[in-house]
Amino acid sequence: MTTPVDALYHIHEYQATCRGLNPLPYIDFCEHLRHQNETDITQLLLPASKANARVKSASKFALGRLCITQAAADAVPPDEIIRALVRHASGDWGLLEPSDCGENERALARGGRLVSVYCTQSGSRFYVITDAGWDCTTVLLPRDY
Repeated sequence: MTTPVDALYHIHEYQATCRGLNPLPYIDFCEHLRHQNETDITQLLLPASKANARVKSASKFALGRLCITQAAADAVPPDEIIRALVRHASGDWGLLEPSDCGENERALARGGRLVSVYCTQSGSRFYVITDAGWDCTTVLLPRDY
């Protein structure tokens, strides 16, 4: 049986492999998500772990715990969230103003707060923000800020 193309499930598979675990069968994964009310993406994908979610080996910093507001989860397709997280982790700040890009570059050197701005294919703006210290990265809409 072929697993459907589901960006969140692919992250689950990747995280399971990195932790030396077998991923849940797709149907069980979907059932787990259906009953989950947390906005912590890391917790949605696998039971709690001290391991940071790794999006890409070329990351310039650790994303830490991944979170999303309910409004962003409703408005931004999962594959666009994943693309934004990959871009953010690699230092592509999206539509951020040039002066703010400079702030991000300085924050990279000192572990400061990092902000990116992206647009969905339908034109909705959303942010990806990694808190100072890089313990948590949140996907949110401008109205959630």
